[in-house]
Amino acid sequence: MEIIEAVTEGDYPLTVDPAFCYDTASGHLLFNVYDTLLFYDGERLDTFLPQLAAERSIVGHDPPLIDPETGLAGTSRTTS
Repeated sequence: MEIIEAVTEGDYPLTVDPAFCYDTASGHLLFNVYDTLLFYDGERLDTFLPQLAAERSIVGHDPPLIDPETGLAGTSRTTS
């Protein structure tokens, strides 16, 4: 059995579960252990690069998840 020692800055990692990773030390560890499906394209927040994913597509949702009139989640409803 091989033992791998990870050195992190600051405190000790609190978790290695990606679902519960909210501290910096755990983030450093997870970023170096797990791979992601997509990653940001440099400084751009609207463009992604595939990592484990072979491709990515955006599919429309009917009814829309965001109301185009209000910009809020859900659809506009009129009451009479």
